[in-house]
Amino acid sequence: MPKFEIKEHIGCTKKLHVEIERERYDQEFALTLKGLKKDFQIPGFRKGKAPESIIARRFSSTIREETVKELIPKVLKEMYETEGIKPLNKPSISDFVFDKTGPITFTVVVEELPEIDLSVFDTVKVTKEITEITEEDIDNSLGRLRELKAERKEVDREAREGDILTADFLRVDPTGVTIIGEKKEQHVISLDKVNLHESEFLEHLLGMKKGDQRKVRITVEESPDSRELTGGAEVYNVEVLQVVEFIIPELNDEFAVSLGGYKDLADLREKTRVYLEKQAELDAEDNLKSDLIEEFIKHNPFEVPGSMVTRVLSADFENMKKNRPDQEIDEEEYYTRMRPNAVRAVQTYLIIDKIKSEKNIDVTKEEISERIEIIAQENGMDPREFRRLLIKDGRLDEIKNDIAEEKTYRWMVETANVKVVRTKKKTEKSNIIIPNWRM
Repeated sequence: MPKFEIKEHIGCTKKLHVEIERERYDQEFALTLKGLKKDFQIPGFRKGKAPESIIARRFSSTIREETVKELIPKVLKEMYETEGIKPLNKPSISDFVFDKTGPITFTVVVEELPEIDLSVFDTVKVTKEITEITEEDIDNSLGRLRELKAERKEVDREAREGDILTADFLRVDPTGVTIIGEKKEQHVISLDKVNLHESEFLEHLLGMKKGDQRKVRITVEESPDSRELTGGAEVYNVEVLQVVEFIIPELNDEFAVSLGGYKDLADLREKTRVYLEKQAELDAEDNLKSDLIEEFIKHNPFEVPGSMVTRVLSADFENMKKNRPDQEIDEEEYYTRMRPNAVRAVQTYLIIDKIKSEKNIDVTKEEISERIEIIAQENGMDPREFRRLLIKDGRLDEIKNDIAEEKTYRWMVETANVKVVRTKKKTEKSNIIIPNWRM
């Protein structure tokens, strides 16, 4: 019986010393010789009829190699069963010692999946926080819509809050001499309330008209390039080329009808409320999913296989390079910075996969068909044509995986202690843009 000794156990990686007694090798050698005998041709004997002793002497190297190739997997399987190891991928073998006499020894490094105790979900406590939609939220969303539908009109007057300026900026030194390389031509700037509040420079542009020129001096609060500049001043010559006014439409029945699909302003407000409430529920669900995973890991921390983390990082890095072909990206810096995210992604995958397996979560053909029909209707497509497209693009499994994941999270919610609260959050302006502003 081979001997196995764990030399190191770090996270999901185990390093073991393996020793195979010589007698076991000799037995395997005899079996290999018997199996290969028919393939050898030796002069003076019919093929496969030469004595095994002669074959063993003449082809010892080949038989020895085949014996080891057959023996190692058998021994590793025994090691997995004996040590209770569930290998994640192909093991790494090193320090192989195989002399003419004595045992065969080597070191094997193997990764395995972590143990995840799903019973911990019984102790998980999370809060599902749903934002209540107020009249102010609806006003903010409709205000954003009005801005999107605003008419832009060039005006011959002084610039004021809400306008957009096009101007040339030329930086000069305190004596008025132009600083080379510090010129911006036809620069477009929004004088909205937020920008004006955050920029001393923009405040100086209020009151300027097309053709006006002005010298603007600003204080440098902090310079990342030189401490000597901090507290000093920068001077710019500014020439306004254009002043554009936003003509925002009135929020009334006429505006609502012009959008299409609405009877009047009351109808637009009500459907906006419905959409925002749905969005708030979806946001709460997304946050709940993240919190469930977060709290579970706090109660049941576990390491993840390094190879899985590396695969995630590698795939993300390759996608980034593909999406940003002109940008130089430091791979080592990227891996270091994004590693925590990759670890959490692997942890989430393993938890979900464990629940699917242990709780026998499956997806029926009827559920897939129902989901395809819903998505097709939402996109104005025929369900059969949509299914054909999914099959053609190899994306049918995406539907199945999405449904399985939803069922998995449903199990988490039903098992954990979830408290639902509704809160009102005041926001300056909603950034939610409703698609086509129709529900």
